[in-house]
Amino acid sequence: MLLKKKKKNRNSLFLWSLVLVGGWWYCAFTPPSKAQNFEIALPASQEISHQPYLTPICRDQLKDALSGNVGLMASLISQWDLDAELLESKGYAGIKRLPRESFIRSQLLVRRLCVSTNKDKSATFLPQTYLATSFLLALTTPRQIAALPNGVRSLTQIFSKELTSQIPFDISRYNAEKLFLSPPSMAFTAEFSHPIWKTIFNQQSIPFCVIKVPESPEAIGPTLVQIGQLIDRPLESELLATFIEAALLAIDNQIWGLQEIWRRENRTPSILFAQYHSQLTLPTARTLTGHLLKRSNLFSANETESAEWAIPLRVEQLVQMNPDCLIISTSMEKQSILKKNFTALARTKLVFVDDILQQFPSQYIVLAYYDLYNALAQVLPL
Repeated sequence: MLLKKKKKNRNSLFLWSLVLVGGWWYCAFTPPSKAQNFEIALPASQEISHQPYLTPICRDQLKDALSGNVGLMASLISQWDLDAELLESKGYAGIKRLPRESFIRSQLLVRRLCVSTNKDKSATFLPQTYLATSFLLALTTPRQIAALPNGVRSLTQIFSKELTSQIPFDISRYNAEKLFLSPPSMAFTAEFSHPIWKTIFNQQSIPFCVIKVPESPEAIGPTLVQIGQLIDRPLESELLATFIEAALLAIDNQIWGLQEIWRRENRTPSILFAQYHSQLTLPTARTLTGHLLKRSNLFSANETESAEWAIPLRVEQLVQMNPDCLIISTSMEKQSILKKNFTALARTKLVFVDDILQQFPSQYIVLAYYDLYNALAQVLPL
């Protein structure tokens, strides 16, 4: 009886061995089916056109990367490129992404920056404009900033108090005597700066550079690279310039995604953008906001040719337009006042964005574009 049981076990083992060997040879030499497709199963509620392939953009992460976080820049650039590749593989048209050379270059820059430590951190710089301040704070350390322009400390939506508190001086109190005692390595000024400062810089033999204010979002990157070369931060400035380009393209894709949803739902919402200081105005193509509106291709009512910076908009005109959504760029203090003044626009959705960011000529123009996208996303529930 025992011998029969052992013989039966040997036969079973032999049969299983044949099955395993046969299965291995079948898998090894059977070509994969051309129709084979690797899909990620998603709940029906998430199957909204392209949405599973577009990673949501986190505004806080965007701001952190724009402030000089190299690792986060590399991660986001890679994620956005993967999103674009997935969408293209699914046959979607109109997807934007960095040129392949720029993408690979960005990853190489990150690797070099991770091992590069021979940076002179003793040099100090004096920025006289918000533009130069934004770039220098992202490319260097606070201890390398000699002083801040007046008003920068109040821009807490851009520069945290924790950051600006590390720079004790303001330019208004940073007089010629202080410059003589501890002159900065280089100063950055603008064409509109007071001429006396150029005289002081020349008298103290302080090198300075006149930075032209960028007139379009596309001009910000080259200006950034120029400053980076002057302060011996060429790699950091090139990476940040590439990130600005990649971020704008990623937001383009998010806006494209909204348009896809609207097209699927057979909707064409009318959207108007206006600024409010002392009165409502429409920004023209001469402004940075005007460039962003044109880039989004969703603000047909704002496409007005004019040599002016802004065109007045009367409330009567606004009521006649009766847009589905009115995006107002203004200060935080004026938002509550404006909400009470548009009761005549009962069907119009009001969305507010920060006016300072919309007019801020630096890398933070990306945040302004994101805020436009976020305002557009709020049109969906209409």
